[in-house]
Amino acid sequence: MAIASQQNIVELTEAGPDPQIHPSASVTESVIGSYTDIGPDWTVMESRLGDYSYLAGSDGTVIHTDIGKFCSIASHVFINPGDHPMHRVTQHHCTYRRRRYGFAATDDAEIFEWRRRRKCCIGHDVWIGAG
Repeated sequence: MAIASQQNIVELTEAGPDPQIHPSASVTESVIGSYTDIGPDWTVMESRLGDYSYLAGSDGTVIHTDIGKFCSIASHVFINPGDHPMHRVTQHHCTYRRRRYGFAATDDAEIFEWRRRRKCCIGHDVWIGAG
């Protein structure tokens, strides 16, 4: 399996040699290292996947995360899917996804930037299992 069609890759910032990205995976604004593997139905957003690391099985999420080299992440694992602003009166996303609820013409960009600054960092040679 080679790099999937551009349909599922919104923006691949950088890719090393021979990354394997399943056609049903979604990769957005991420750096994918050499000899990596991203399985079916994975979502990778604004992240870095180190050389020889893989997202195994299917249906996992990696957001705002730096994953080191030689890492194995099992299926159905969700890493950093979204911090909630605990300092607000409610943690419900209506306070920052305001357009969806008709509260404002734009969403709260500050919350999304705050999430980007709070990256999850996983070292080298780490295995994360499901369940």
